[in-house]
Amino acid sequence: MRLVGGGGLPETYLPPGGLFAAPAPCVIGTLVGSCVAVTLWCPSARVGGMNHYLLPRQPNGEGSPRYGDTAMAMLLARLQTLGCDLADLEAGVYGGATVLTTLPASAPLGEQNVMTAWRFLRTHRVRVVDEQTGGATARRIRLDVASGGIDVSTPGQR
Repeated sequence: MRLVGGGGLPETYLPPGGLFAAPAPCVIGTLVGSCVAVTLWCPSARVGGMNHYLLPRQPNGEGSPRYGDTAMAMLLARLQTLGCDLADLEAGVYGGATVLTTLPASAPLGEQNVMTAWRFLRTHRVRVVDEQTGGATARRIRLDVASGGIDVSTPGQR
């Protein structure tokens, strides 16, 4: 894992259901619990992006990045529009924690979200270079698009 660059770079924060892709220099960040954030970075073009989705699959007819299947397709399309070659992409998968203890054990939302990311990435043959998923705590993720550096931290801990 490469570290995120120093201050002074433009930074975009993704709320739940957000998606952003851009050329360097910039930093993209978010905070996930049972949600999943996927980073895609293209070293040759120095272009990267991230999504932050809440649920694994979209209901009929709703094409929103709040859903993993749609968010993954939208992020990949944006990176390709920015000149990225599918074979050159590097991915990171983050989140999928069990933070909502009120859900029944038969509905592991975080696990379903993670599996959605993996299914998409395998289908498109995107190389995954980092994964930090599961557990019971939230994660803060920051992607430095210039270097591909990822910083993953737990809120309240340093």
